[in-house]
Formats: sequence, C-alpha cells, structure tokens
Amino acid sequence: MLAGCGSSDPPIEPEFAFIEQDADGRLLLTLVEGEREERTQIESRYRPLGALGCTGEGLVALDAVISNRLTSPLVLDGDEVEPLDWAPAGVGPAWFPEGRLAYHADDGAGNLYIAIAHLAEESVERGPRGRLPAWVPGLGLAAFQGGPPDGYDRIGVYTYELSGDAPPELLSSLPFPTDQLSPDGTTFVYLSASQENAQRDLLAIGIDGGDHRTLTATPEQEEMPRWTADGDVIFVRQPLLDQRETLADARDALVVRLDPASGDERVIATAGSVLALAPCH
Repeated sequence: MLAGCGSSDPPIEPEFAFIEQDADGRLLLTLVEGEREERTQIESRYRPLGALGCTGEGLVALDAVISNRLTSPLVLDGDEVEPLDWAPAGVGPAWFPEGRLAYHADDGAGNLYIAIAHLAEESVERGPRGRLPAWVPGLGLAAFQGGPPDGYDRIGVYTYELSGDAPPELLSSLPFPTDQLSPDGTTFVYLSASQENAQRDLLAIGIDGGDHRTLTATPEQEEMPRWTADGDVIFVRQPLLDQRETLADARDALVVRLDPASGDERVIATAGSVLALAPCH
C-alpha cells in the first residue's frame, strides 16, 4: 500500500490512477480516492507506454519498453519497479482477482492470446486467443476483444469463466475496446465525431443497442474514457489545444472526472503529460 506523500493521513485505497510527466520530465504516479489525491515519483530506466492497470491495493502495472523494441508490463509497488522478466512479453495490462495480471501476448506465429500472470507464484496461464483483456466485476467474468484473425466469426467483446472449460461467448458485437465496458457489463462508452465536425464527444450505449446517449458535448476533445470499479464515475483524457485548435503538444492533456448520470465534470490534473489512465479494482 502506498503511503501518503509527506502526510500523516492513512494510505489511500485508490479508485483510480494515472501517470503524468511534470515540467522537469519526472514521471509521477497519482492515485485518487474520492477527493483525495496522492502522487509518487517513479524512477525507472524503462520507458512507459500508454496502457495502465491498477488494483485497489495500490499496485499498478503499465506497458513499458524494456529492451530495444521488446514491450512488457511492469509492476509498480510504491516507487519500486518490478519487471515481469519471468513472463512472456506483451501489452495491455489489466488486473484480475487474486493478484493476477492479464495482458495480450504474441505466440511467435503472429497469433495474439491472453496471458494471465500469477504474480505470487511467478507462473503464467495461457488464456484464449484475443486482445485487450479486462475483468468485468458485475459479471464475475474475464472479457477480451476478439474476432478475425483470432478464430472468432465476429469482431466484438467476448467473455469467459477463468475456472471453466466453456468456450468464450460473444457479449456484444460492438467493436469497442473492453476497457470502455461498464463494470456491470451493460454499457459501453465510446468516442464519436461527425463528418461536419471533427470534435470528439463521449457517447454511451447499452450492449443491446439501447440507451444511446451523449455524455459530453463540449469544444474539448475527449479520449481514453475509463470507468471506476463501481461504475459511478468515468475519467477521461482531454488533450490540450492551442489557439488554432490543434494539439499544443501531442502528450499534454488534462484528466477530467465525469459523472455519467449528471454530466458534471471536474478537472483533477492540469499539468504535465498524462501518459495513462486506469480504474483501480
């Protein structure tokens, strides 16, 4: 559990995490619990990428380049960095129950599959073919994005039971990344832009095609929507635009806390380059 930075407050049990880069180029891990925020500097020789996974115990995993072009998840425990050098390389980390870290890997023949690393045992379980794994707490199932050429007839989000032998089942044919699926497994949030207007807004739709609604309709460009574990809050990334409404810096962005029920927004990170966002389960 991460301790408070220079504070006598008890360690927080985070609902959300993001990584940013300050003006001096330092990487900072920020954990959020309600109105509380806690930042820890990350000192690592590894170059982090965009995907991030988080647990409620304060452990965070992120994609990073560990040697040349080899990409693999790293685990952060406070300011300690632990590479998964005993597991196959891969990307897209997501936390599963009982300390398991899922991501997708390549079998060497161009086929992507779900790898599930058991951190305590330093062992790896091979899951079905697919990519972008996620855990859906409301359903108690693992989910991933599959379709051709993964061996499935339709592109969509599939679910399966970790302890069962049943084949994966199609949850929705909507080809959205699984990390945009609500925790109860009923709603996707996704980004849309019309031909007349390149502005990206955040939309929501039920997995049955119903309950289609607009969550944001602002001049800002939203991206990377992420749900909290209870489904009450969505965090989104808003790239900063210059006066010509183009990206001032491809990495600079805000982190915005959005209530999907009321549409209320609150900026929680204004400085630096937000590299990744993740709900904590």
